[in-house]
Amino acid sequence: MTITRQTILLILMLCFLASGGFYYVFIHPLAGEQEKLQEDLKRERQFVTALQKASQEKKTNGEIRFPPDFQYRIPEAPYLEQLMLDMTRVETISGVEMDGIGLSDGGRQEEGGAQQQQEQEIQFTPIGGAPQGQNGAIPGLKRVSITTKIKGNYEQIHRFFAEVLSLPRLIRVEQVKLSAGGKDDFIFLNPQEDKRKELSAEVTLSAYYAPKLKQYFPQPLPIITPQPAHRSNPFY
Repeated sequence: MTITRQTILLILMLCFLASGGFYYVFIHPLAGEQEKLQEDLKRERQFVTALQKASQEKKTNGEIRFPPDFQYRIPEAPYLEQLMLDMTRVETISGVEMDGIGLSDGGRQEEGGAQQQQEQEIQFTPIGGAPQGQNGAIPGLKRVSITTKIKGNYEQIHRFFAEVLSLPRLIRVEQVKLSAGGKDDFIFLNPQEDKRKELSAEVTLSAYYAPKLKQYFPQPLPIITPQPAHRSNPFY
């Protein structure tokens, strides 16, 4: 059987088309994947180089960098005056009536309380309990205890705690003893009827500071005071 020239050309064309199809179906995707892997490898190498550079600079300089607002959250000193100003501002914003503010810093008592010579270690108990073998103590962390008694309706007291927790300083609500009409019984609030009922609450808060951070914060925090009202008559 004689194979004609046209048949040979047709076979060659089919082989060429088959080779091209094989390339685009199998080889071309692999080439694209290889290029993508090379780009990923390049980015990973740049990331590793940056980490190595940062680690080397840290070893060379011996510096520890904190977030910009870290000193406001946990300062190096108690800053009792700032705490007093902050609590006064919270009273004004929330609308509650605050019956005095007591600040206790370790062995020092601001409002004539007995001086305590023993320094307590700060303990934190996470939800579910502390892990086995850990007591939840944070070394170097000191506490300022804030005690006060407030009066107001439900919305005002709720706003009071919302403002306290939104302060720049890290503050923890330790205890709240709520009463209505001088009674400490269980209080049930009806949103439609009792939302304006006057309540009173004995509140204990804790603010924290770390004296060991003083070496990292050589500049003390500025005391933030209320802006002047620029009134010509102080009585209105």
